[in-house]
Amino acid sequence: MEGYRLEKTVLAAAYHFIREHERIVGQHPTGLMFNKYMVLLNRHLEGLGKDMKLPHCWYRWGDEVIAYAFRDYVAFNREGTYLTTAEWLGDDVPLEPRMPYSKEISSFTADFIRERSGKEGSEIAVDETYDGAPYDFQRNYRMVRENLREARHSHVDPREGMLPELFKKAMDSFPRGFKDVEESKDHFRILFEAALSKNADLDDLFYMSEDFWFMFCYHLRLKKNYNATEETLRIWKAAKEEGDAKFEEILQDLAHAFAADSEDRWVKEAIAARERHIRDYEALLDEFYNDDQVSG
Repeated sequence: MEGYRLEKTVLAAAYHFIREHERIVGQHPTGLMFNKYMVLLNRHLEGLGKDMKLPHCWYRWGDEVIAYAFRDYVAFNREGTYLTTAEWLGDDVPLEPRMPYSKEISSFTADFIRERSGKEGSEIAVDETYDGAPYDFQRNYRMVRENLREARHSHVDPREGMLPELFKKAMDSFPRGFKDVEESKDHFRILFEAALSKNADLDDLFYMSEDFWFMFCYHLRLKKNYNATEETLRIWKAAKEEGDAKFEEILQDLAHAFAADSEDRWVKEAIAARERHIRDYEALLDEFYNDDQVSG
């Protein structure tokens, strides 16, 4: 894969943050905090007219660095389902006074660690990141995801609260310029609202919302990326096509689960396509079984 040549200022900022976090907090920063530090620092410097040429993009968890660009310098170690930590791998790249923006980076780092460490601080950092999101839809849909995530932990049924309204607001704000997602978005909206009306399980609603968001983000990062290489974009395009195909299968399953009684033409077609796929798969299994019996 085509390599990245990171500016020394980018490496020094990353190294400085990780080492200062280890010194002050006593542990590696989470991957989330590393990402938010880097993109918010980049935004801060851009506001001063300074460009680090940071490789980053908008993706599933907001604005984040392109991890592959840091592969030789930072290890993102998975510590749990939703938790990674960032550990420095490369040679030391200390922040030196003669480096461009060194004073701004040093000051920003100290403020960030002091004000954004801990659970509440990290949530503020995520909020700050989303304040700069290119589309209202990202902020609005984030509210849907957060509402469902909190409901799963509190066991409070969100359908009796804000969820239907939050979902409507998010989908009504879907941005222009995503024509290749419009149809899938409309179909997803039909099925999510059907699931809401049928009191679907909270886990089903949560995973439905995540499946749509993940599919959308394959498209989002292709539209909103900065300093990505052509090779990276080529790989992302292939991932987008694969994600679209997978999501269509998910929609067919959801149509069967939550809208089997619908008179909507697309829903009927989706259910019929699902049944054809099942028949084809069963026929393939039968053929395999029969061939095995003959050869045996």
